Amino acid sequence: MSQLDALVDQWVGRLARTEPELGPRAAEIADRVRSDAAARMEAGADAETAVAAAAAALGTPREVADAYRRTARRREQRFAARWVGVTLGATLLATTAIVLVDKVVRPIDPAWAAFAWVLSLPALSLPVLVAVRSRSSAVAGADGR
Repeated sequence: MSQLDALVDQWVGRLARTEPELGPRAAEIADRVRSDAAARMEAGADAETAVAAAAAALGTPREVADAYRRTARRREQRFAARWVGVTLGATLLATTAIVLVDKVVRPIDPAWAAFAWVLSLPALSLPVLVAVRSRSSAVAGADGR
């Protein structure tokens, strides 16, 4: 193992101890610091200075953890927005189908259609709720909460 790898591993170990939620991302963070430090070493810096400068450029452990947490939150929000769009689209298609059947094929008793529609809404939203909940649990697990 080179001196650069040893210094990066030592820095990432300290980072993982101070910010445990970054544990699953340790390899990714180490790779970023290692590549930045290698570029600095090619420019003439020694290994310790290069790793220290690369780590400083990345930010404090709290800043790094906050950045990853924000990214996870944004990913979860995009996922929820997509599911809202999909659910609204499915609801629109189902409503269109009910109206077409009612007007073109055979009249549907409005009370019965409303009853069926009210019962189908939870069935449409259940997969969404399960998916959002499992993703939230995965993000919370990665954050250490």
